[in-house]
Amino acid sequence: NNPTDTAELAPMITRAEQAAVVINQERAEPETTGTVLADAGYCSEDNLTPAEGPQVFDRLIATGKSRDLQRDATTNPASGPPPQDATAAESMRHRLRTPAGAALYKKRGATVEPVNGHLKDRNRLRQFSMRGLTHCLGELTLTATAHNLHRLFTTTQPQTV
Repeated sequence: NNPTDTAELAPMITRAEQAAVVINQERAEPETTGTVLADAGYCSEDNLTPAEGPQVFDRLIATGKSRDLQRDATTNPASGPPPQDATAAESMRHRLRTPAGAALYKKRGATVEPVNGHLKDRNRLRQFSMRGLTHCLGELTLTATAHNLHRLFTTTQPQTV
């Protein structure tokens, strides 16, 4: 419904934090939220330099295509903190070129992208069959629920010996 995702980062982080609180209530050893890994669709001055609110904690936001980020981290790695006069985008590019930043951001591909691939391939959600935001959200919710039930069923079945 929006041409870019830039305004969606703060609400998404807030919802993730709320979900983490609920999940941690059920755990014997609660976990803390780590670094937010966001693709270039979330890259904006506001998201790179949060003043307050849910965005304040650690985040890595891509400043370009993943393949370009990986290439830059390999061919022109950075070390140490960014230059003091660097802009927010330059600081983020510097951090993504460090070995630690590149390794951490690479986890995003293994964490987020498989779900998108499963929804497209396994559940055949390449395009919505209905029009309008409400109908598309309903179709996405149904598909995501089916995906989650399938994952729950296949990962919780007892192993036979």
